Amino acid sequence: MQKLIWFLGIDETIRRHAAAVWPVVESISERLLNEFYSDVSQCEAVAALEPEIVERLKKNQLKHWKALLTSDFSEDYFKRASLIGIMHREVDLDPKWFIAGYFRLTQEIVRSVLALPLPLDERYEMMHAFSKCIALDMALAVSSYSSWLVD
Repeated sequence: MQKLIWFLGIDETIRRHAAAVWPVVESISERLLNEFYSDVSQCEAVAALEPEIVERLKKNQLKHWKALLTSDFSEDYFKRASLIGIMHREVDLDPKWFIAGYFRLTQEIVRSVLALPLPLDERYEMMHAFSKCIALDMALAVSSYSSWLVD
């Protein structure tokens, strides 16, 4: 995994800028996740989700984003991130819906960061770091999917 982090260019500066994105994510998370799961519930790509499951998913998503954006990328983080892909495949979520859903969520985060009253270069650094972290997270989840497809 360290090779993947290196390949993506995730260093201490990137980690610092990614951590600055976390408060933005936290501040919009309730609205963002409520809207997302409301739309998911109307989508035939997933089975109907009970309200208590949706609440658990929202809490886990927020916890995961915090770990992603403030993480030192320990072995625990990698295991949890890979587990997300495994869990999604176990509920038969087609990877295209996982990727589309993740993209949709990240675009709202991007919009919120870009709206911050900060200098453009600072917002750029935050988005640059955020995109690297998202690429890492998606790579781990999709890798879990692909290992299942090969099995």
